[in-house]
Amino acid sequence: MASYKETTMLLPLSDTRTFGEMDWQYITIHNTANRVSARSEAMYVHSGKSEVTYHFAIDDRECVQIQRLNMSCWHAGDGRGDGNTKSVALEICYSLDKGDSRYPVAEDNAAHKSAKLLLSKGFGIDRLRNHQIWSGKYCPHRMLDNNGWEPFKRKVAKYMEELKESKKTRLSTPDFIEKIKDGAIKGWETHGILPSLTIAQAILESDSGNSELAVRANAIFGIKASTDPSWTRIYKKKTSEWINGKYVEVLAGFKSYKSWDESIRDRLLYLTTRCIGGVYIYKNLIGEVDYKRACQKIYDDGYATDPKYPGKLIDIIEKYKLYEYDKKALKESGVDFMDKQVIIAYWSDGDLPNAEALFNAIGAGLLTKTKDARIYKDKGAFIVQVGGYDIKGADKKVFGDDRLATLKEVAKFAEEIKGGR
Repeated sequence: MASYKETTMLLPLSDTRTFGEMDWQYITIHNTANRVSARSEAMYVHSGKSEVTYHFAIDDRECVQIQRLNMSCWHAGDGRGDGNTKSVALEICYSLDKGDSRYPVAEDNAAHKSAKLLLSKGFGIDRLRNHQIWSGKYCPHRMLDNNGWEPFKRKVAKYMEELKESKKTRLSTPDFIEKIKDGAIKGWETHGILPSLTIAQAILESDSGNSELAVRANAIFGIKASTDPSWTRIYKKKTSEWINGKYVEVLAGFKSYKSWDESIRDRLLYLTTRCIGGVYIYKNLIGEVDYKRACQKIYDDGYATDPKYPGKLIDIIEKYKLYEYDKKALKESGVDFMDKQVIIAYWSDGDLPNAEALFNAIGAGLLTKTKDARIYKDKGAFIVQVGGYDIKGADKKVFGDDRLATLKEVAKFAEEIKGGR
């Protein structure tokens, strides 16, 4: 099965190497006749040293888009004919040396990309062309040398059928939401994270449960195994990392899970316990009741580097009305405990995330930092101490041997409260 990363390096709209806008009707296949990668090909086109332009350069690892699909390119050698003005150009890299093992993989990737493009317009294999058909030039030379044009077309047709079949079995976003919504709602009760944020991130990060990590590792948030050295179930896959000012392909280890529910629970735990330099980096996210602010906060706290990340999450929440799950979670948690005001007290800032998680789980009382809760007890309040040292006047102490253990006790106590209502 073809495997490649899709990257965009678009020419500026001011670039004049075009015949103007087009409604493409064909795909034209080329060979680059050199030894460089798709990214290097794209950089050369951007340099302006050649009159030739094309839409995609593809190699054994990457497909780089250089021109917009609604803009024509100079590539087919047929003047203002349909080749230049009505076809999408794919350049297959590493074709110069017959012994280059990267070329067959690049050609396979090109067949897959061609299939995707044809399906996107509802076209059939009859819309596939090579450079020679348009102008007579011996290109794609490597393919023509091996009498490989007809086999290539058959491979494209095969990929088209496979893609059609996979589309039938692809999980829809509404179905994905239905499968994970209960775990997301429960996440508000136990950890104070809005269900809409949890679901939107899962949709975005896992392609609605259809990504490789979601299917093969039940990982719908893509949390790296390096964040938790104690985690033993690891799924390794190639990914791109921004290192020293450029993207580098690395083999990364991701947490693998028994189920999507376990993935959700671990992500909630990650958000409420992730501590760097003594700082709980997502503590301001816990208890946030406005989904727009929550989407902005998780970005500001460093969860993602894409500046459009908050907007993408908000768009998903509003498209699928995920805020309705927030309303449900907030309504269910807004009940007074034991008909008293509850004071959630904590000793140090390190216990704040756990205290806020409990505050949101029971939905009542006043979260306060205090060493002496007697003033509140004198007013008839029920005092709950979370973590830290003993707090004078506490009616209930919720803590463990460490903060992770405390968080588990918080979840347990919250369930007890729910059961007693």
